[in-house]
Amino acid sequence: FSEWHFPYTMEVQQGVYITKQQISKIKLGMTKEQVSFIIGKPLTQFIFDQHRWDYFYQDYKNNHLEQSYTLSIFFDNNDQVTKIDYSGQFFDK
Repeated sequence: FSEWHFPYTMEVQQGVYITKQQISKIKLGMTKEQVSFIIGKPLTQFIFDQHRWDYFYQDYKNNHLEQSYTLSIFFDNNDQVTKIDYSGQFFDK
């Protein structure tokens, strides 16, 4: 298969579309409902840790990763944001 050349490969975008403006609105102390209003709920939630929401995005073009990011939001027992971790480049608009 490595020698086959296809004339077209479909672009594959997976994950949640998040902008820099949305990220800037998320603050420590916000509730899950407030975070959900700004960026939506995560596509999946880790069943063993209900205090963590993870968001992912990957954009492949011609079998090459063009853009990706990860966002993890941690909540306390009162469902308030205690920590925000992210890596990668979010969208400008």
